[in-house]
Amino acid sequence: VTPPFPIVLSTCPVIQFEASCLPPSVPDREQKLQFSLGCRVILPPESFLALRLPFVYGIQMEDGRLQSLNPFEHEPEKTAWITKGTTLQVMSKGGSTQSQ
Repeated sequence: VTPPFPIVLSTCPVIQFEASCLPPSVPDREQKLQFSLGCRVILPPESFLALRLPFVYGIQMEDGRLQSLNPFEHEPEKTAWITKGTTLQVMSKGGSTQSQ
């Protein structure tokens, strides 16, 4: 459970997908198998933190087409995992904002 107000926490996880989940024909596939939300996710005071990855992801090709990732049918939880950004960061404490 996150602390009560005035402490506000955030996180910015980086997700890595299993390489075999993307067809080998995709150019630069290793670079496209990792993503981040690109911004911090602010966690409400007195809340639980749970990161759940839906397995309906894909990538957008250079020509605009969408290419789906192929999750493991019998073990979808092994399709992707969090590699970085699991540390909770203090955004504010006692009314002041922390810059990072």
